Amino acid sequence: MGGYGAVITAGGGVTEASTKYEWGAPDGTLAIHQAGSPTHDALPDPRYKAAIAWYDFLTRLDRKGEVVFLNHGFAPDGADRMDIDLEPQDEAERYAIQLYHHTASPEGCPVDWTGRDALEVGCGRGGGASYVARYLKPRSLVGLDIAGKAIEHCRRRHTAPNLSFRQGDAQALPFPDASFDIVLNVESSGSYPDKAAFFAEVARVLRPGGHFLFADYRRKDAMRKLRRQLAAMPLTPVSEQDISDNVRRGLLLDDGHKRRLIDRTVPWPLRGLARQFAFISRGEGDEAHALASGDRVYISGVFVKPA
Repeated sequence: MGGYGAVITAGGGVTEASTKYEWGAPDGTLAIHQAGSPTHDALPDPRYKAAIAWYDFLTRLDRKGEVVFLNHGFAPDGADRMDIDLEPQDEAERYAIQLYHHTASPEGCPVDWTGRDALEVGCGRGGGASYVARYLKPRSLVGLDIAGKAIEHCRRRHTAPNLSFRQGDAQALPFPDASFDIVLNVESSGSYPDKAAFFAEVARVLRPGGHFLFADYRRKDAMRKLRRQLAAMPLTPVSEQDISDNVRRGLLLDDGHKRRLIDRTVPWPLRGLARQFAFISRGEGDEAHALASGDRVYISGVFVKPA
């Protein structure tokens, strides 16, 4: 999708470089071109590098720390709102929180977080980890992300006493075997270069009887591969749901909030790119239409490590 490229100065790292971010990599993700470096096509994994670059850049843009969620959102069957009481400061993020609540406390097979040690892989801006730590009350929750600037933001922004953050790679989790009772992964795995390695790491760090709680989307043809990868884990599947329509409705219901947030935090030349990254509604061919047509499929699942 052309027309939304922008050239910016990407400072704050080891060096400063002119970096061009644009939407339109072959798989529909964010592409990155950095002056003095190979094009994104020559990089080992452009999607991973682009995701890190975007999170780091977003941290520089969002100086007030307003952006705490970046997921699609969720609306339950037959309603807009889940029956969860949110604090006033959390209400603006209801639809993003509802996706976390659905994944972390799935209807029909609830998971008890009380007194458990938990890990969220791919915590991003930390809003989901903060919600889980404050509302579901695990003994401890570690939010892990590959993007260093995102982790710096999380440590400043989210201060629940049972919550901590650590930089690390989903494909080589920096924890001993059997460290956690629960591993949570929400709308993050699509950017991992080696997804099979990630799923193997989840099984490794879970304790016997522990739960893996997962939610993510793929294009229709790629969903078959994801399901094969999930089935290959040495974990027992408990449930899987196709939540594409719930996510589609959450995406549309949250559209106005996301537009206002982008207008407040993103400079005008980059707003078109930010709107695409946030899946803002733009009519036929957008993310909501892809979910409605079945071209994009969104699933959630619960898996248990045998005792």
